[in-house]
This record gives sequence, C-alpha cells and structure tokens, in this order.
Amino acid sequence: MDNNQNKKTIAGAARKKKKKAVVRAVQVLESEEGRVRNMVKKALRDNKPERNRLPSSVTRLLASIALPKDYLVPRLGGSMGSDPTALANPWSKFAVSFPQSVVAELNTTTFQAFVFRDPLRAYIGAYQCPNGATYGANFLWNFAAGFQVFPRYAAPGGASWTHGDLVYGSTLYPGHVGQTDQHRGFLFSTGQSLSVSVSDGGCPPGAVVTVVTKRLSAGVWVPIIEFTILSGMGVVTSVQPILQTGYYAITVSCASPTPFVGTDSPAQWTLTTLPATPIWQQLALPNYSDNYKFIDAIRITGVSLMYTNTSAPINRQGQVVGLQCPKGSSWFQFTDFDTVASDKKSEARDIVNGNFGFLKPTSLADFNMNVPEFPSDTSAPLTQDAFDDNVFLIYPTTDYLCTIAQVLLPVGQSGYITLGYSTEYTTLNQWIQVQTGNLGEPEIASALELLSKMPQWHENDLHWDDVWSWIKDTASSIWNGVKEVAPLALGVASLL
Repeated sequence: MDNNQNKKTIAGAARKKKKKAVVRAVQVLESEEGRVRNMVKKALRDNKPERNRLPSSVTRLLASIALPKDYLVPRLGGSMGSDPTALANPWSKFAVSFPQSVVAELNTTTFQAFVFRDPLRAYIGAYQCPNGATYGANFLWNFAAGFQVFPRYAAPGGASWTHGDLVYGSTLYPGHVGQTDQHRGFLFSTGQSLSVSVSDGGCPPGAVVTVVTKRLSAGVWVPIIEFTILSGMGVVTSVQPILQTGYYAITVSCASPTPFVGTDSPAQWTLTTLPATPIWQQLALPNYSDNYKFIDAIRITGVSLMYTNTSAPINRQGQVVGLQCPKGSSWFQFTDFDTVASDKKSEARDIVNGNFGFLKPTSLADFNMNVPEFPSDTSAPLTQDAFDDNVFLIYPTTDYLCTIAQVLLPVGQSGYITLGYSTEYTTLNQWIQVQTGNLGEPEIASALELLSKMPQWHENDLHWDDVWSWIKDTASSIWNGVKEVAPLALGVASLL
C-alpha cells in the first residue's frame, strides 16, 4: 500500500510539474518575443518554394525599407552604383520631451518629431532643455576689400558641444539651399542667445568690417542684425537674442579706403540655451560625427519613426498623427497638430496605441549616393586643413516623416521615440569590409511599386506582424525572405 501511495504521490507531482510547464509555455507564447517567433515559424510552414514569384532580394529590400532598424539593407547595384559598399543600421531610442512652457510653435500639450533621409539632419524634434546647453563654432574668414565672404568652419564643419545638455549631439551641422549657396545656416530656436565675436582681421587704417547675421526666409537669406568693427578695435562681440525659430547664417564684408590682401582671421560664435527652455532639437545619424571621416558617400535606404506612450492607460488622453511630408517643403509647415491631421494623406490614432511609420521612397533618385562632406584642400596651409564642410540641403530633395503626439494631461506624456535607419556607404577604410551589390533597377522598381501600396502607419504592437503579413499576402510568397529574417526574431521584442 505504501508503494501505491508513493506512485500516486509521484504521479501527482509529475502532473503539477507538467501543468506549471504548460503555464510557463503559454506565458512565453503570449510574450512579444514568443508571438513573433511563432509568426516567423508559421510563415515558413505556409509559404512553399514553388509559390515564389518575387526574388529574395526584392523581399529583403521591402523589409529593409519598412523595418530599417532590424533588417540590413541589400546592396544596390547596376546603375545605382557598382562600387563596393559597407552596410550599417544606426538607430537610437530616447525619452520624448514635451515643452514645459509655450514658446512660439512649441506648446505644453504637443510633441513633434521629424525624420529625414539625411545623415547630417536625420532628426528634428521638440525638446525641453532642462539644464541649458552651450555650443560653439570656430571659423576663419579671409577677404578682399568690398566683397562678402563666408566663414569656413572648423572640423567637423559645425558647432560643437561645450557645456550642458547634448541637445544636438556632439555637433550641430549647418545647411544650405543649393550647391551654389555659400551660406551655412544653423537651426536656432526662439529664446536662445547668439554671441558672435569677430576681430578687425588686420585691415588697414580706415577700414570698416561689417558682420551680418541672416535668417532664411522662403529660400532667401535676409539680413536681420549687423554690427561693425573699425580698424584697430581688435575683437568685438555682439550678443543677439533669437526672436524667431529658423536657419541663421553669418557673413563678413570689409570696406577699405586702400586695396589690401586679407589674411586668415579666426572668429567664433556661441549659441546659449538657458535651463528649462523649450527648443528644437536637431540630430545627425547616431554616432555619425565619430565616423564621418571614413564615409565617402552614403545612401539612406530606410527610415522609420516610432512613438510609444508609456503612461498609465487612464492618463493617455490624446491622439498621435503621422504624415509623409513632400520633398522641397519646409518642416516648419508641419508643426501644428490640426494642420497635419487635416491633410488627406495623414493618419491619426489614439495615443494609447502608439504610432510606427516608415518613409516611402517616391523615385529611384531617393537612393542616390549623397556626399555630405567636402574636406579641406590638402595643398592649403596647415591652418586650413582642419576646416571641413559638412552641409545638408535645408529644403530636402526627398520626402520626410512627421509624427505629432498631442497629450492633454502632463501625467500622460511619458514615453519614448525610436529612430531606425538602414544605410549603405562607400569607404576606403581597410578595416571595414565592403562588397559589390547586384540588386538592379528592375528589382528596385518592383519593390517601389509594391511599397506604394503598402500601409505606411501602424500601431506599435502590431507593426512588425503587419508589415510581414502584408508582404506575404500581397507580394505572393516570401519563403526566402522569411528564412533570412528568422534569426532576427529574437531582437524584435525590444521594438514593441
């Protein structure tokens, strides 16, 4: 009898152990990681090789554009460029920063975010600067009498962080309005302060140096502030409050009673943000400033932006809207929630669901290689070698994404955004592996045609499943593509 009792005890323990194992298994399957893994396995079972009608390379290109954070872009070949290239998926994730006071187009209930197909201006968003920030730009100028001259900025060609919050990362890069435009315009926000220090530059007696600060307005650089320096005065500093958000550039000119040959003269400007000031944040691609020296040319194939609200559900009172903004436009046009939400191409949803969107290409030209850096002439004097020119187009030649979250309660504004990019670049660095791409224009064109029909905006928890389900159902079979992406399933949970 004791033996039978022991058997019953052992059997009961086994049943309990099995029941606990089943519960644990169910919990795993219900988790995001388990759900994604099961989805991938199901896709592998359901899609048979004989149904394949799309090349694997096209499927991979679709995935790298729609899910750029997690899918390495295939190398583009053919007329898109046959140089060996390297690949990278830079991404970042950080807390959203709703303004704590109303300043111009920034207000306490709205968080705006923009992402661009540009390595120097990859992101712009609203930012509450808690501790203040200081960025400084050293530049050289050298002029002949009577001519307007444009500063040459110290490497890496922008304003560098010196103190406080990293509002712009390590470097705030400038922009221009075209290849013939010599102005270098920097994004300044209402409420900041600009201090410009310039010397007389060794001009002859009687000369007058004029320093002009300009603001970009409808594609034209309009002078708004100027100050003069008389020969012999040495260094003169002008402190200028920024009264309107925009792109600002500095130029120098000299009027002299006698001809002279100018020499390099150092100068600088400093941008100061006081603590607790709402401003616009501009960021380059993650870690770009540390790596730009070995990047010769770059294309950004995929761009994504995801807004996630992490507040308690009861406090998530609001909406989030997404829009793909047209190329050639100014992002200042899309900072108002109602304006964006009324656009027929926009898509809005409740804030509790979050918002994930990817940037759709509109033409093959969106995949052209971009050369953002123009290095100094190595034959120039050593004083000029450190002056590089990293510059972007202020009015972009490709579309860009906009997401605006409107949350009414301050306690419901907690959250984060996730930025994802898939990039391909050429380099001469011997430490970086490069290969030649073989994806031609016909395959790229096929992918673009499919992407034009693919839903662009998704709820956060469903976006990965939505994208792959759409590819599977609309683009016939993706057996090869799913097989290649399966090892990435474990990394997907961090996105959700």
